[in-house]
Amino acid sequence: MDESINYGIISLIPIFLTLFLAFKTKDAVFSLIIGCLTGVVITGVDPATGLSKLFQKALGNADFIWVMMIEISIGIMIAFYFRAGVIKAFGDWAATRIRSRRAASGFGWLLGIFVFFSDYFSPLFSGPIVRPLTDKYKISREKLAYLLDSGSAPVCTLIPLSGWAVYIAGLLKGYGPITNVGEGMSVFIRSIPYNFYGWFAVILTGLIAYNIVPDFGPMKKAELRAKNEGKVLRDGAMPLIGEELDQIHSLEGKKNKSLVLSFYPCFNNCYYCCWYIYISW
Repeated sequence: MDESINYGIISLIPIFLTLFLAFKTKDAVFSLIIGCLTGVVITGVDPATGLSKLFQKALGNADFIWVMMIEISIGIMIAFYFRAGVIKAFGDWAATRIRSRRAASGFGWLLGIFVFFSDYFSPLFSGPIVRPLTDKYKISREKLAYLLDSGSAPVCTLIPLSGWAVYIAGLLKGYGPITNVGEGMSVFIRSIPYNFYGWFAVILTGLIAYNIVPDFGPMKKAELRAKNEGKVLRDGAMPLIGEELDQIHSLEGKKNKSLVLSFYPCFNNCYYCCWYIYISW
């Protein structure tokens, strides 16, 4: 499995199979496992031992451990915000200023842009704030999910002060003339103007959020259902939001004033460490 062998067009089979299963089953984990297993079979390695070695190589390295530590820290931080009442206070503050369906939709997009340092943290932080507002103005959960995801994840690829930028800079080390992470970060910054998908996704999401570009496809049907029937969720829908979030309640009798300083540790000797300050009241 360590040898570099050109399998030609056959090497695309695991990718297309994974994408097909993901759309068909709506189960990303299952689809990825089948795709990995197919790739192992194509290489001619025993599926049992080959898949095990693949997982060990992919998951048992410093890069994966670093990413997992960041995501665990983000989960802890979100729980802290819930417990401290920060998210509720921010949501209450926003509710006094949002008075239309269009403004509620646009607020979700704007929040995703300004909470830009992590494509995982932004939807987790923005969702509980925006969801009561979008439910109030009968905006479908399908559109809310689109606004939070496409309005936040691509932004991380356009901002050098993000966990994504640090991660990509680390991956670039060792490719071509890039000898260290500092040079990798320089390449990332210079590539930002050419990140056409990132710019297109963020701009299009904003245009749809403010109804400058009309809804289309399944999202249009979802919006008509929400406006005409008052159903932000379709019949039989199974929301992916974790039940744990609804079980965390803020402390009563506490005025929500908090200052939180968050720090991303250096990655692969990267000197572009990221500091973030959250002020909520």
